Amino acid sequence: MFSPSTRCPPLQMDYLGPPFDNPDFDPPRLNRTEAIPSATLEVSAWRNLGDQRRLTENLRAYTLLLRCLGDVDRELTNPTLRLTFQHFCASIRGLTISISGLVTSLGYPAPTLLPPAHLARGLAPAPSDFLKKLDHFWLMRELQGWLLRSAKDFNRLKKRLGGFVTHLDYRRP
Repeated sequence: MFSPSTRCPPLQMDYLGPPFDNPDFDPPRLNRTEAIPSATLEVSAWRNLGDQRRLTENLRAYTLLLRCLGDVDRELTNPTLRLTFQHFCASIRGLTISISGLVTSLGYPAPTLLPPAHLARGLAPAPSDFLKKLDHFWLMRELQGWLLRSAKDFNRLKKRLGGFVTHLDYRRP
C-alpha cells in the first residue's frame, strides 16, 4: 500500500505527551475527523491516477485541511505559537493557490470544492480536551500524509509533463 506516512516520527509527536508520543499509538478515528480525506492509496491505484484527478484530490484535501486548521488557529493562546502557526497556514494556502493555478493552466475544469456538510465550518467543538487533542492528532497526521503524497504527485507530474514545466528561481543573482 502506498502510504506516504504510516506513522509520525516520534520526535514530531513528543510535545503531545503520552499516549501520543508512543510510536505505536494508533487511536480510533473519531467521526469528527473521518471526513478528512486520507492520502493513503494502493500503489497501483496511485500509479494509475490521471493528472487531473491527482491535482483535484490534492486541491480538495488542502481546502478541507485548511478549514480545519483554522479551528486550531482560533484555539491557540500563545502569541508566538499562533504567529508561527498562521505562517504555516499561509504556506499551505499558497500551496492550494498554486495547485489551483496549475489545474487552470493545464486546461482542466475547476473542481467543485464543497466540503462535506458537517465540515463546512471546520471541526465541531470537542466535548473534552482529550478528544480535541485526538482530533488535532488526526488532523496533523493527515496533513503530514498529504504533504508527502503531494511531493510524490508533483514529482510524477513533472516527469510526465517534461518540457512543459519551467523552473522559476526567485533568488537574486
